[in-house]
Amino acid sequence: MVVGRPLPSLIRSRRENESVMRPGLRFLLVGGHAWISGAISFLALMMVGTQARAFTQECIMRGAAVGKGYDLKEGDLVYNRWPDAAGPSLFIIANDRFREVFGINHHLVDCQSVARESDYPVILSADNDEERLMLFTEFGIWVDNPFFGTGPQDKKKFLHNCFYIGDGHVSFRVAEKTYHRYKQQGFNSNNLCLALTSGAIRFDPETGERLPTYVFISSTHSASKEFPFFVPRCFGHGRTKVEPQRGGATMKPIGCVVKYHPWSGRELRPAESKFFTREASLEVAGDEGPLPSDTDNFAEDQSRRVTEAKIQAIKAQQAAGSAQGK
Repeated sequence: MVVGRPLPSLIRSRRENESVMRPGLRFLLVGGHAWISGAISFLALMMVGTQARAFTQECIMRGAAVGKGYDLKEGDLVYNRWPDAAGPSLFIIANDRFREVFGINHHLVDCQSVARESDYPVILSADNDEERLMLFTEFGIWVDNPFFGTGPQDKKKFLHNCFYIGDGHVSFRVAEKTYHRYKQQGFNSNNLCLALTSGAIRFDPETGERLPTYVFISSTHSASKEFPFFVPRCFGHGRTKVEPQRGGATMKPIGCVVKYHPWSGRELRPAESKFFTREASLEVAGDEGPLPSDTDNFAEDQSRRVTEAKIQAIKAQQAAGSAQGK
């Protein structure tokens, strides 16, 4: 395992078997830590009436469904608004905009198997401080202890803080050196932090390349969202609005010419590319959300565990992309 010398201020003392509850927040204790999960999605601002913009997951129908305003067949595309929700909030594209559809059994909707393959996401243990330090040492990304939501005391010395919109939003920080490298590529702080934390980017929307991603898995088989080890340069041209009072942040446009769907990797037809380039957004929310379970059984798949060889391969892919201006 490639790890750096432990940074004492990054390792928080563990509270064993302690119950934590705060007004408006939900914490789940696992191994003495509280996992905080937020509603994180690839979409635009909240809907007004039937208007909507871009949504996290491009999904396919496993079977037919008929309802008011729709007649869907097996294999048709639908778009899931809140992947963390108990049931999907689904949309179709009609008349050059997203329109919500109701009454579809969520078992008929497949949002996960698209683009799921053996290499990614890589699995990191949320209970393993060394693996979190490895992420910081090798990629300049510090994820506050997924069960604590607290950061280092001397954070100003070496970490650039991402925006705060609520305790339900995963807390990321990046090394100053990493932030300045992205800044040279056109990123501002909000664009970088939103792209890193949206949990909605699996593919480079301009090239269709599968991006290396990771998830944290807890000892109770709870799972984080799927985060990228690095983000493509085009997101640096996006426009991000952070609204702490609303408890959310939105990037629209995302700055990319969207030729491939960022979730499924599907190559888009010219008209679709124009539509998604215009409507695609990233949004994160700071309110509480349900704790996702490891429905994909990543914890049981030892081939996905992080290794030194995988980390070096990911760093080589990142370096190659930077050299090509991606």
